[in-house]
Amino acid sequence: MNPKVEEFINKMKEEQEKQKKEHLISLGLVDEDKTELRTIYLDYWDGIHECKFDKNKNKYFFKDYRPVPLDVTDEEYEEILKYAPIEDRMDKKKTKSEAKSEGKWSNAIGVAATFILFIIIIGSLFFSFDQESFIPLLYAIVICLIYYPFIMGFSKIVEAAEKYLKK
Repeated sequence: MNPKVEEFINKMKEEQEKQKKEHLISLGLVDEDKTELRTIYLDYWDGIHECKFDKNKNKYFFKDYRPVPLDVTDEEYEEILKYAPIEDRMDKKKTKSEAKSEGKWSNAIGVAATFILFIIIIGSLFFSFDQESFIPLLYAIVICLIYYPFIMGFSKIVEAAEKYLKK
């Protein structure tokens, strides 16, 4: 067999075994008597764990105990997959346009808030030039700085409610 093909097959088998272990752990099929120590590397200190700095890798790390999945045969795992299939990660990732199309009312609120924001600023600009004073523009900016985050927050609440109601 070609060495590159053999290397590829071995790599895919390791990936499949890793995916199998992660799936079993996510289903709660773990051996309570066993845990394994693993080292998790981070690009920055997270402030939660007792991170230490590895000068060789130039990263922070901490030790964590992880549950060990049960030892299952291939036949048992195939049976498990019938009832609890692995969700495809590509299907879970949605593009931004698909995510935007989910919340019809939240998107409408966000667009309306942005439109009103621009109308207020443009109107206050014209009013400021008419009055020959920039005080109305400053008032409008302060009002927008208060108004816009509240409306966009309300939009996020509506989006969360829409997602909840779809379940």
